[in-house]
This record gives sequence, C-alpha cells and structure tokens, in this order.
Amino acid sequence: MCSAKTLKNVPEVFYYAQKSVLYPTAPVYDVDKKQLTLLGVKCFSRIFKLCDMDNDGRLNDSELNEFQLKCFGVSLSSSSLQEVKSLLRSNSENLIENEITLKGFLHLQMLFFKKGRHETSWTVLKKFGYAKTLSLSQEYTSISMKIPDSCSIELSQKCYEFLQFLFNKHDKDKDGCLNEKELGELFSVCPIVPWGKDVHNTVETNLDGSITFCGYLSQWILTTYFDIKTSAEHLAYLGYNNFFNETLNSAYIVSRPKEIDISKKQTFRNVFLCYVYGRKKCGKTSFLQGLLGRDLVQQARINPDDITRWACNLVQFQNIEKYLILKEINSSDLEMHEAYPPDVVILLYDLTDPNSFSFVADIFLSIYKDRPIPCVLVGTKCDQIQIQQKYPISSEKFAEFYKLPPPQFFSASPNFLPSCDIFPKLVAIASYPKMYPMRSHIWSFFQRIGAAAQAATRQSKKKRSEQTSLSPGSSIFSPLFSFSRSNDKKIRPKSFYNPDSMVFRYTFLTATCLTMAFLLIKLIRKK
Repeated sequence: MCSAKTLKNVPEVFYYAQKSVLYPTAPVYDVDKKQLTLLGVKCFSRIFKLCDMDNDGRLNDSELNEFQLKCFGVSLSSSSLQEVKSLLRSNSENLIENEITLKGFLHLQMLFFKKGRHETSWTVLKKFGYAKTLSLSQEYTSISMKIPDSCSIELSQKCYEFLQFLFNKHDKDKDGCLNEKELGELFSVCPIVPWGKDVHNTVETNLDGSITFCGYLSQWILTTYFDIKTSAEHLAYLGYNNFFNETLNSAYIVSRPKEIDISKKQTFRNVFLCYVYGRKKCGKTSFLQGLLGRDLVQQARINPDDITRWACNLVQFQNIEKYLILKEINSSDLEMHEAYPPDVVILLYDLTDPNSFSFVADIFLSIYKDRPIPCVLVGTKCDQIQIQQKYPISSEKFAEFYKLPPPQFFSASPNFLPSCDIFPKLVAIASYPKMYPMRSHIWSFFQRIGAAAQAATRQSKKKRSEQTSLSPGSSIFSPLFSFSRSNDKKIRPKSFYNPDSMVFRYTFLTATCLTMAFLLIKLIRKK
C-alpha cells in the first residue's frame, strides 16, 4: 500500500516500476507456472554451453568462477561457491561430482526470479548479447567496418584461434574431424545448423564424410568472403564476443584494394577467388572436386543432387598457406564481377572435344581481353587422346598472342591427380599479379591527350624551331596501329617493338610527358 499524500512507500513503487521495465519478468519467467519460459530455457542453455569450456556437460569451479568474472566483474569466493551449491543439493540431478549441470544452472536462474533478483539473471542475459525480447541485439551480432568495393574481408588471427578452440572442444573422439553429430552439437547454440549436406562437397572431408579441420576453416572462409553478415551472426551465437570480451570487429580484417596489389605486383591476402568457365561436360565439376583431393573414383560416389558449384581448400605455395575459392560460372552469375571481382579467371576446355576451346576463347575475347585480370587456359582430360580443336590457332599460340600464361593441363584420374600442380600455380599467379594489357583503357587515355595536344598546336602560329621526323598532320599522340588486337596478320604490321613490353610503355609515356611539357612551356612563353 502506498499514499501520494503521505508519500508512504512511494520510493518503493518507483523502484519496482523501474525494475519491471529494466528487468522484465514475462519473457524469461512464467509467474503462473513458477518456471522459466521455453525461450528463457533456450537462452540460458546457450549461455551454459558457452561457459562449459571442456564440453563435459557440467560447470566446474574454474568455469563457474570465469562465468562470474565475465558477468559481474568479481571472482566467486569459496564461501559463495559453497552457498550456491547448497541451494542445488535439493535435487541430485543439479550436481554431478560436485559440478553444476545444465539442469542445476537453469534451477539457479529460476530461484533468482522467485526471490525477486531479476537483475541478476538479466545481467547475465545482457552480458551474452540478449535484448529485452530475448533475441541477440544488433550491436552484438553485427560489425561496424567499412569494406571498399575493391577490397575483400578475411578472418583475423583471433578468429582463427577462436574457431580452432571450437573445433577442438567439439571433436570428442579426437580424430581431427567433425562428424554430423559433433557438427550439430557445435551449432546447437545457433537458431539452426547453417551448414547443409552440400558442405561435404564444397570443402575437404575424410573418407567417411566427416569435415576435416581444413574443411571446417574453408567453409568459414567461404561464408565470410561472400556473406559477412551471416558469418558475423554465427560467430556471435557461438560466443566470440564473450570469449575475447571484444566486439566482432576484431574477428575480421579488410584487405587493401586490389588496384594497389596490381600496381605493387604483390598481395598479402590469404584468400583468393577464381572463376571457372567452360563448356558443358568439359570437366568443371571434376576440376572443383580435384581441389578437394577427390579423383574420379571418389567423385563417382557423390550424389548428383548434392553437387555444388563451389569449392574451397587450403593450397601450399612456397611454404605459405593460402585458401583458394573456385566458383563455377554460368550465365546467371555474370553480375558477380562487380561485387566480387576474381583474382584469377580459369578457362577450361576439353582436350577430347573439338569445339571446347572456341567456347572459352570467345569468353576471353568478349569479357576479359581488356580487363587487368589474370586468365589461365586449362586443358582437361589430358590423360586421354587429344583431338585437334576447331579454332584458327592453337591454344599455345592463343596464349602467346594475348600474353597469357602457357596452357596448363589437368585430369582427375587417380594416376594423374596426385601429381597435379595446377592449384599451386593458380595461387602463385594470384599472389603476384602483374599488370595485364589494358590496351583499350591505355589507348583511350592517350587519344584524349593527343586531341588536346593537337588543339594546342593549331592555336600556336609560331612554327616549331626544332624539326621532327613526323609527317604533317601526324603526332606521336596519333593512334598507334600496332595496338590493334586483330587476328588478321595482313592488317597487323610487323614492328621492331612489342606494345605489351613495359620498356616500350615507359618510353612511350616518357615521350608523351616531355612533349606535353614542351608545349606547355611554349604557351607560357607566348603569353
């Protein structure tokens, strides 16, 4: 009872009103049934599993003390610890070998609500990211990092340490792999198990289909590269924030722009994306599965409905470990170039199909001819009898003409795959990107400079004091015929210089700059 006139119990009324707003009872505790709600049980069960560091289904004294420190900032004294356990001894299922079970942990939280200590349980809930609706808050599950268009995002060293801890925690049989049951237990703190059956054909597994540690990290890397929001949410549910007592920002690093990598001719990124093109039945699936170490015999056991167009695995290159992502591209994926530009483009052609090379040659000429993206020609089924391709020039001549690496060869046959070195070569090309010919871009730039220079020359009435060997009306800025990429040798004049040579490019650029400086000086002197 309270009175506004005499102010009797008014402070108490405000206290409890404030308490009911800050620490609501209804979402967590059912007053009528005098027990935790189903949602409350689910939330506290997740917290219990995150605090159970050794995954034995119980909280020992060390884990309980760590829980106390994380939530309340103070250690649990021995007397307080014994007092907590004495409250749980009423039921033998609450304690096993003097360690608190999940049932005992839930019973303890229920006692807090029964005794009106709502703030104690809510302090625990908020520390583990829960809002008043008992869903993880936006701040807890999201990152506040800006990712420029030409940059990619990767897992940080801290995140690798956390993922390794989770893997070791749930690998109960210590076989270095996670079977279906162990994987389900790992993601039991998440709303759903995010990895479906297709993951077993996307990353590395053992012969029994259990995901290896390398495959486990590969799937995380793949998810992070293409869906950072989902990756961050999963890490939040798995307790990354509480493990390091930091935000999710520390779980990721943003690479430098790819334009800088190209100009520096070196990159320090650990994850590379490759797009795979090829005609139907040219061996794209075998190529992707070959990255996972599966030969044709192992691939024959895969259910066709479970085959994916992705593959990710660890590749060793010069004693450095890099992760390689292969993505099979079809007509519906062409827009991915803007959002996720590849580091390398792989053009597969079937050595036993005479029409296979023309398919990838047309793709290169129509899409990648003028893009600074390394392209690699790969002939598949090289263990079989080769058939001459129906194309004006051979693949070797094609690669030489367009300044591509020499064609590589691949086969997923059991005898050839173990000695295949195509994947380390792809990592090498991606690790040390060079400036591939950007003829159309360079040429449009020089044409604009030439037009401006010729306009300035026409305005000058004074004749040049120094004679040049250029014919009237011509200029070193005029379009260079040798920059044409025509396949017709009759219209492509022979020249003593190579337009793709860096020496020629720098010489040409130097001459351009000197001429511009000369014209600018003449205009200044005239004025």
